[in-house]
Amino acid sequence: MATKLIVREYMTHNPIGVRPEDPIRLVFEIMDSKKFRHIPVIDQARAVVGVITERDLRDITAGMDLLRETIEGEAGRVFVKDVMSSSVISLDPDSSLARAATIMNEKKIGGLPIIESGVLVGIITYTDILRAMIDVCEGRAAIS
Repeated sequence: MATKLIVREYMTHNPIGVRPEDPIRLVFEIMDSKKFRHIPVIDQARAVVGVITERDLRDITAGMDLLRETIEGEAGRVFVKDVMSSSVISLDPDSSLARAATIMNEKKIGGLPIIESGVLVGIITYTDILRAMIDVCEGRAAIS
């Protein structure tokens, strides 16, 4: 019997988040060391207040390159809240992977925070959806 593939089965659980008041340098370090392209921005209660992406960082990096001689000083004065997207599209963990993929495709975004009871519990990305597709193609998962 085929079952619906759900986000909970493929999402990254308890993802790393950053706070709005964190320096942007921290985001660069996390993305570089962990090879992430999306990081949820959370408050102290782990409620999602924004998202910061590799694309956001590329945009500010171009501007910071103009100030190359003071980039360390500038990076220390730029905060997550200055760069993050505060308009966040999210899903709950029991949403279908098809719905997640459709939203990401239509909105041209690479990941979605997963919220349960108002708290960040995961993140689903194109990579996770691709992994699910591979599971289906190789017979390890079935879709209805």
